[in-house]
Amino acid sequence: MPNNPTPRTTTAGDYPFRFNSGACAACAGRCCRGAPGHVWVDPDELSRIATHLNQPVLTIRRDYARQVNGRWSLRERPLAADDFACIFFDLGRSRCTIYPVRPRQCATYPFWHRFRHDPRTAAAECPGVEIL
Repeated sequence: MPNNPTPRTTTAGDYPFRFNSGACAACAGRCCRGAPGHVWVDPDELSRIATHLNQPVLTIRRDYARQVNGRWSLRERPLAADDFACIFFDLGRSRCTIYPVRPRQCATYPFWHRFRHDPRTAAAECPGVEIL
């Protein structure tokens, strides 16, 4: 969820849709919550998060991340049955608390490979997706 108040319309390569960040304000963070999953982070991303939060990387790993099959993923908070939120998602404000240093996986959403040839699924998941 963008923290910046200026909506932007973004396109990427040959994706058959564009993304309008203006839809984020009314969406309640559907990209940051839902069924359990993974937000993969690499060591550089963990370091940027640590710097942003003014905490040691070891604290970030311990309190905000978990290892899954040798990789790091951000933790989730359970909200209800089959409804989880990213540990850095502020439910009250419907915003990412680490937006300026959010992981690459978050920054590239909805321009993920799995949506390249399936814009209808992207639009169903994200109200900011506008099929071209």
